[in-house]
Amino acid sequence: MEFSEADIDDELTMLDDVLDTKKQEEDLEMELKKQSIRKDFADCMTILKHGKEARSSNLYSPLPALRFDGPVMGECGNASGVKIKIERGY
Repeated sequence: MEFSEADIDDELTMLDDVLDTKKQEEDLEMELKKQSIRKDFADCMTILKHGKEARSSNLYSPLPALRFDGPVMGECGNASGVKIKIERGY
């Protein structure tokens, strides 16, 4: 079976379209992850600022113990295992 130049060009165009769609999906997924981490960080800062355990759909319950005696002021994490540490000075 032989393919014409037009057939090959059509196949390459379709492949490019598939790859572009895949890249767009990956970019969107990464942006959603970044937004989730930003929200988790904001929630963590709120919890540390107010010195109490607060509930959020993305945070553990109960939260890991907050430490105020070392270089790390506090730590919390989300269900996907992302840990957020708040250093002194924030």
